[in-house]
Amino acid sequence: MSVKPQITESESRELRLDSYVTYVHHHHCRNCGCDETFSQIYEVWLHPTSTRITTFKDLRPLAGLELLPLHMARIDVQVKQIPLCCQCVGTYRARGQGPKVVTNQEWQETLRRKYTAQAEEEKIAKTSSATPKAVPRLDQI
Repeated sequence: MSVKPQITESESRELRLDSYVTYVHHHHCRNCGCDETFSQIYEVWLHPTSTRITTFKDLRPLAGLELLPLHMARIDVQVKQIPLCCQCVGTYRARGQGPKVVTNQEWQETLRRKYTAQAEEEKIAKTSSATPKAVPRLDQI
C-alpha cells in the first residue's frame, strides 16, 4: 500500500499551478461491443520547494475553458470493460426493458429519501428489553 505524501496547511497555501495532465479513458461495452473514449483534464499544482522532497502533487479538475501556456501531459488509461454504454442505456430506455433508467432529478430524490430515513432512524432512542440489574443497597453489602 502506497502512502500519499503529505504537506502542511501553510505549504498548501503556497502551491503553484505547474502544468496540466489529460487522462484519456477507453471503455469497451460488453453488451454491444462498442468502444467509447473520453478525457479528463486536471491542473497539476506543486509546492515550489517541498515537491522535490515529498513528490506531492495536487491534481484539480480543470476550472474554466481557458488554458495557460503550460506543459500538458497525456496519460492513456488502460481499456476498461463496462456492462452498458451510453448507447445501450438509450436503447433500454426506448424499449422499456433492462435496468430502470432514471433522470438526475429522480436519482437525487432517491438519495434524499434514503439519507432522510437514516437520519430519522438514528434519532429514535433504543430501549433494552432486558430487566435492569438490581443494585444492592448499602445494608445488603
